[in-house]
Amino acid sequence: MPRQSRKLRLLILATLASTGASTSFMVQAGPTAWSCQTDPATGGWSCNQSGDKAQAAKAVRMAQQAAGVAELSDEQIEIATSLPRTATPATTTPLAESMAAARITREQSASPATPTATATAEPVADTDSGIAPQIVTASEANPDTTPDTTPDTTPIEAAQSHAAPIEPSDVIPAQSKPAPLAAVERRVIDLSAKPAVLATEASPPDSPETPQPTPEVQALKVATARLPESPDEQKQDAASPTPAPTDEARNANSADVIDQPTDTGVTEASVAANDPYGLTRRAGQVSDAEIADLQAAQRLLDLGQADESHSVSPALQRLKQASLETQSDSASQIPASIDDHVPGDWPADLFDDSLPPIPDHVAIGDIDTYPEIDNRRAWALCGTNNDPSMTRDVPVQAVPNRESLPTYATADDVQGKRQKYYTLFGDAELRRGDQLLQGDIIHYDATTERADAEGNVRYREAGLAMDSDWGYLVMANDTGEFGRSNYYMPERHGRGTAEHVDVNSRTLMEGQTTTYTTCNYGVDSWYLDSAELELDRANGVGTATNAWVMIHGIPVAYTPWITFPIDDRRKSGLLPPSYGSSDINGAEVTVPFYWNIAPHRDATIIPTYYENRGVRVDTLFRYLNPESSGLIVADVLADDDIYGKDRGFFHLDHKATLSSNLLLDVYGSHVSDRFFLKDFADTYFNSDTTYLQRYAKLTWSPEDWLITGRIHEDVLIDTTIPTTSRPYRLLPDVTASTSHFDIDTGLEYNFDSRMTYFQNASRLESGRINLNPVVRMPFRESYGFVTPEITLNHTQWHLNTGNIGSADEHQYLTVPSFAVDSGMYFDKEFAFAGTSLIHTIEPRLRYTFTPNTDQSTRPLFDSGLQGITYSNLFLNNRFSGGDRVGDANQIAAGVTTRLQQETGTDLATLSFGELFYLDDREVNIGPQTDADRAANSDFVAELTASLPFGIQASNTLLWDHKRNKTRTNNWYLSYSQGPEQYIRYSYSHTSDYIRESQVDIAWPISSRWHGIASWNRDDLRNQDIQSTLGLEYETCCWAVRFVAETKYDQYSTSQGTATLEDVTSFMFQLELKGLAGLGNDVKKLFGSSAYY
Repeated sequence: MPRQSRKLRLLILATLASTGASTSFMVQAGPTAWSCQTDPATGGWSCNQSGDKAQAAKAVRMAQQAAGVAELSDEQIEIATSLPRTATPATTTPLAESMAAARITREQSASPATPTATATAEPVADTDSGIAPQIVTASEANPDTTPDTTPDTTPIEAAQSHAAPIEPSDVIPAQSKPAPLAAVERRVIDLSAKPAVLATEASPPDSPETPQPTPEVQALKVATARLPESPDEQKQDAASPTPAPTDEARNANSADVIDQPTDTGVTEASVAANDPYGLTRRAGQVSDAEIADLQAAQRLLDLGQADESHSVSPALQRLKQASLETQSDSASQIPASIDDHVPGDWPADLFDDSLPPIPDHVAIGDIDTYPEIDNRRAWALCGTNNDPSMTRDVPVQAVPNRESLPTYATADDVQGKRQKYYTLFGDAELRRGDQLLQGDIIHYDATTERADAEGNVRYREAGLAMDSDWGYLVMANDTGEFGRSNYYMPERHGRGTAEHVDVNSRTLMEGQTTTYTTCNYGVDSWYLDSAELELDRANGVGTATNAWVMIHGIPVAYTPWITFPIDDRRKSGLLPPSYGSSDINGAEVTVPFYWNIAPHRDATIIPTYYENRGVRVDTLFRYLNPESSGLIVADVLADDDIYGKDRGFFHLDHKATLSSNLLLDVYGSHVSDRFFLKDFADTYFNSDTTYLQRYAKLTWSPEDWLITGRIHEDVLIDTTIPTTSRPYRLLPDVTASTSHFDIDTGLEYNFDSRMTYFQNASRLESGRINLNPVVRMPFRESYGFVTPEITLNHTQWHLNTGNIGSADEHQYLTVPSFAVDSGMYFDKEFAFAGTSLIHTIEPRLRYTFTPNTDQSTRPLFDSGLQGITYSNLFLNNRFSGGDRVGDANQIAAGVTTRLQQETGTDLATLSFGELFYLDDREVNIGPQTDADRAANSDFVAELTASLPFGIQASNTLLWDHKRNKTRTNNWYLSYSQGPEQYIRYSYSHTSDYIRESQVDIAWPISSRWHGIASWNRDDLRNQDIQSTLGLEYETCCWAVRFVAETKYDQYSTSQGTATLEDVTSFMFQLELKGLAGLGNDVKKLFGSSAYY
């Protein structure tokens, strides 16, 4: 519960020690204390003070008000709050007279052997501030010589009397023992303490047979002390001090009840400290019941558990009013800052935020609780639960070792027998760590730690809230039973009802005739109605038997057994079944099963029945080990009724760390036919995939080297393509590279090498070695750079022609290359709309010369002409692969300009340039074309922009100078406000035969409605390729999604051939949040995946 942020902490400790003719006393307010001593020679007194002077003056005034004495003069306050000082007033003050009279009284009554008493302080843990407030008691230095001295008036009675000023008899020697309180009500007790501590026998505090209460318990006794009924009773008690009870009376009292009179050993200052509102001075003016209410309110305020919304607010208001009235009735004058306050409001100057808060021995404020409004994305639409009593004060995490923590009891009244059995009446509660049990009445057996609660029972622990009409809990082993109950689990936003609940352990409970839902209280859009329900919070699983799924009170599905998650952990069980339909497949039904094998392994088995095809079983297995991870997929459609044979798809992706510098990567896929991915395109790859990769690769990185070895194969999906046209297998392909920088000369050395064996049973096979050493001498300055470099390209082929010893068995090619790369850097800072920006211009120029070497007779395995991009303008070799080295006598010119933030982040980048050829290109793959004789290349421009407000844009443009037309023009524009709120447009013009445009929109129509749309069109053929439209409606606990799609593509027929046609399908999903969904996995279309 919320705590008071501003609290009054005032503790006044007086007459702590007496030595000879002088008297020592102390005044303490919060962490500030003043140690004072009288001077018998002058009648004055001096104090050592640390802290604020105004605070000291306030403490002195509060001291006089608490004791009911006359207000001190400004001179006396000045003396009390000054630094070490001795006052020698010309005339004796009233306080000095009181002190002197007290001294005379002690001198007359004390014997010469009077020992010196010393003050000791025992700290009480302060859970809020870490500051240990002091409870100060007087202990004798020599207990064997204790005098038999009895005062005429006890400190308690002096505090209860509001007659001023203090008389000499009101001040007692420190070594004297105070009389016991008239009665004690223990409203907060430590049930885990030793029985001797709990017992409140009416025996003297120094009795050797009864151990004394701990400081915490003693302080609580003072805070709830029962007061005499009237001032007459006070005077009667002063005249006749209460004698110590006999042994028979002690035994009789301790055997039956725990609220009998007892001697607490509490000083006058302790009572004043725990009664800052003047209750002791109002005895006889209010009834016992009102005093009890006021004391309960005072206790709640001190514990920081009361605010204006608390049920005890009326008592708090009466308490505040009583405090002000008591101060106005006193002979002292209230300071103006207090006197001007409206009754019922706290005087602002009575609080000091720097003072430490009162220790909260329940410590519930130190436990994080769930917020009343759940801001997690899945439950963002739930808002505030309609039953806040269920959602309030639910701890998030369990307190470790809860069973070893003490148990605290709080109630309006407490009764007990034989120090074992207790009954708590009125707002009763038990607390232990994160555990809370509340009720109108609680019976507690300390021997078995069983608590039986009756009426308005509330139970709270980490992740669980439960309200019931009755229940019992054995706190030793967290077992028990509850009657008709409402329960709430905030982690999954789950709640429900049960006619009877069995608590079997800390994390396991079972209910009979139960309901379960994740909807808000009072809005049961759906719920699970079951005969029995088990909630296993240790494993995060709920299990219901004989259950009906109810939607708006209508049963829609029955299951004899169902499990569902009650937290965010993975679990085994059936996943949401799905339903769909398409023109080709007909109706389809899917019932997936998830198998949580281990924390690092799981499998998803997805059987699907197609009306026109048969049964397809798709299995996905994942694993994650300390040194490896991977995915295995096996998708089988046995005896496809349309295709006419068995079909399937297999996939493996495995990565492993064999040592600190050795990695293994295995990847491969296989498909039965070229139409499988088109018929089930949304499963793994795009329907336009033409080949599948397979490879196994080892990567070794010893010191300055990077070495990789792999076997690689690109498998064409279309098996009708002749083997002579299929790509080569690389068996194996080994690369090694290193680099070095010589500090003395400034030279950079790079060395790249590759050894490959190309294998194809129907084509020429060969082994090939490529060696490419490079030497650079970079010259760099802040405004630019110049880097000359020399490259040697060496290639060697070992041809497997079958003619051993033939001249063409070994071929070599060595071609040098020289280049000079240079660039400049210009920048300017400016401000736009209050934002500092940087504009840069970066021109670049590169000259490359590679001599023409006849390569027409050299074999060709993997080389091809690289496409033109801005970065490719500055390459030495215009060919990819290792079989061709292009001749070059050319200049590459380009400019890059950037718009940057002060941090260096690019807002927009524009690069453009082209190649200027000084000679025709003679080396090529096929016959020489007009492009090989052109004076310059296509003009290339690339633009990227990432602007504020979620705007992104990119463009790639190739302009053909000779034909004066655009060769390539690709655009991408996007406005995005998140993964589920965007508008995207793309246009692709990559050749004379491909011109496509696509629009994708995902946008929330309102807080509950969400829409998606997609449109892909072939502009050359004037044909819609694919169009999609979807709507989603979402509430706090359920969502419904519908997607319709039309796709123009090739699909398999009964003869195993392809047909090109439009196919329409639809997908539907009803998701019951926290339980399951009913429908296809279309949630991924709206921004997230239902499974991963």
